[in-house]
Amino acid sequence: MGTHHSTQIDARFPESDPRVAPENAVAVQDDLRWMERAAKLLRDKARIAGSAGLILIALLLAWDVIYGQNGLSAWSTKRAHDHQLTQEIQQLKQENDTLSHHIQRLQDDPATIEFQARQNLHYARPNEVIYALPASQTSSQAQDSSSAR
Repeated sequence: MGTHHSTQIDARFPESDPRVAPENAVAVQDDLRWMERAAKLLRDKARIAGSAGLILIALLLAWDVIYGQNGLSAWSTKRAHDHQLTQEIQQLKQENDTLSHHIQRLQDDPATIEFQARQNLHYARPNEVIYALPASQTSSQAQDSSSAR
């Protein structure tokens, strides 16, 4: 088996390459410098484009976090609505407790039953007379009595 021996040729030094004629070595070096500058310029432009792309993505994500469907503004609106509903629930619970208490008194307390019967049904005790005036006469009589003064 024969051994294959290859020599490493440095592209930066074309004069060390036996395949390059000495008069072409300067031209090859110029070409290599130009390609290195072009490659560096491309890397720099790619880095700038990549950075700009990442900044754009970050800005889009920030906009979505603030103004998106479930962003901060929507969250703030939902939080205010939740607070309003919580207050409404508290008010309804309080009203429910008051009504439950009133129902309990109507079932157990004879004085409350009597009061409701006298007020709503116009019941009277024996030897008691109830005078019921229409609402329109009551307000006109109040005006007449106040103007007579």
